[in-house]
Amino acid sequence: MKSQYISPLNFTQSYLRIWMRYAFIFLGIGMIVYVIFLRTFDLDKEQKTLWILDTSLSMVTQDIKSDSNILMTRLDLAKSLVLSWWAIFSWEHAVMTFGQWARLILPFTDDKDIFTSTTRSISPTLYNSETNIESALASVWLIYENTELRIILLTDGEDTALYTQ
Repeated sequence: MKSQYISPLNFTQSYLRIWMRYAFIFLGIGMIVYVIFLRTFDLDKEQKTLWILDTSLSMVTQDIKSDSNILMTRLDLAKSLVLSWWAIFSWEHAVMTFGQWARLILPFTDDKDIFTSTTRSISPTLYNSETNIESALASVWLIYENTELRIILLTDGEDTALYTQ
């Protein structure tokens, strides 16, 4: 078997080209996400934000590495995202959880201590393994039918309740 000689210059250029291609792809995706974010979240306008967190059993999976290289659950990541958003934008927030059924655990409040303690106390629904996104959104419609609000739903998967009914 005859091996071909690859000069270091060509080897480097090919990896540089690949790296640049992916850098531009990620930059493009980042710009698209940024534009969508700006159009979705009018950050100059104070608006009520409803957080809907998935508390199904799959959220207990420890497959997320934190900044300190410690494994954390998907639910812990979701809770830290909610709390970091509060730190940036402190207008009124509410929290709803869902597994098979949705439950409003904190109505709209601007009290940081109550919001923080309630969010930190969220735990997975141990008696239920389904992810019923439809139930969560239907509950939002029933509770806040005529309210202008921003809804942020954090989940790790598909709506599995659709397949079990």
